[in-house]
Amino acid sequence: MYDVAIVGFGPVGQMLALLLGRAGHDVIALERWPRPYDLPRAVHFDHEIGRIFQAAGVAGEVRAVTDPVPDFYEWRNAAGEPLVRIDWSGNGPSGWPTASFFCQPQLEAVLARAAESLPTVTVRRGCEVTGLRLG
Repeated sequence: MYDVAIVGFGPVGQMLALLLGRAGHDVIALERWPRPYDLPRAVHFDHEIGRIFQAAGVAGEVRAVTDPVPDFYEWRNAAGEPLVRIDWSGNGPSGWPTASFFCQPQLEAVLARAAESLPTVTVRRGCEVTGLRLG
């Protein structure tokens, strides 16, 4: 019997399992794929997400697999003219870089390792959830 069942063990499910597991809840995370997806999809997080990593106790490990954005983010049109330019340099109010880039498989490995190391978290890969019965 578990306190919480999480369907999906991507970065959001991993973070949820980690936070709930550290809070003492018995958690089961069910993931339909037998292995982590090895290609990046998400590539950016902001300083507020950095605070969540810090609260989860993985700040050092996350910083080791991320790179702060050193300057700005810019969109250009077909003629190369700037359309949007956002200054992402420096640190945000939380003390984390305003913006950080990452490779999702590396970040997921950090989060999965941390969650799976907790005695309160069970992860089952290769389990497709097709229904739910409360009882």
